[in-house]
Amino acid sequence: WGDDAHCAVDPECDVRRPIANVKNGKRVLVVITGAEQFKVYDTKADQFTTFPTGYFVRELVDVLEALLEDGYEVDFATSDGEIPRVDENGQTARWFALPNRFALEAQRRADVARGYVESAIVERGVISLEQAALRLDEYDGMVAPGGHGPMFDFPESAPLGAILRHMHDAGKPTRLIC
Repeated sequence: WGDDAHCAVDPECDVRRPIANVKNGKRVLVVITGAEQFKVYDTKADQFTTFPTGYFVRELVDVLEALLEDGYEVDFATSDGEIPRVDENGQTARWFALPNRFALEAQRRADVARGYVESAIVERGVISLEQAALRLDEYDGMVAPGGHGPMFDFPESAPLGAILRHMHDAGKPTRLIC
């Protein structure tokens, strides 16, 4: 689908422009975690601590922009069909400061990238993994951004397993990022 790093690494680029939805028959499924929190056992306190989670914008923005610019339709899917939560741990400036020449613009870039991704999701809506699994022949490929959330809802997801199995068997490109 192309490897260009587009606007997320170009501080001169304005990604707040409207997102066009080109009707050309090319469609990609973007699977995003539906997890919103996870628990970690604190051995010193002898108890579990709950942390917020979600998906990392930085791991979705470049591939999303490339797909849209290349004319792909994009369907977003989560385990429950609800709008996914951004993992605030992945929204800090340090994730947007590479290469180092962008360090001064990092927080602005993080905010712009978040706006771009959230606009795309709201504009297109979200379906459940079960719904996506019923339409697998419509997709030319699949991508799933990371964050901490996927560690908690991806491993035991039967619909995601069916989607991945289909993509593999059909030889369709599949990207699981970080």
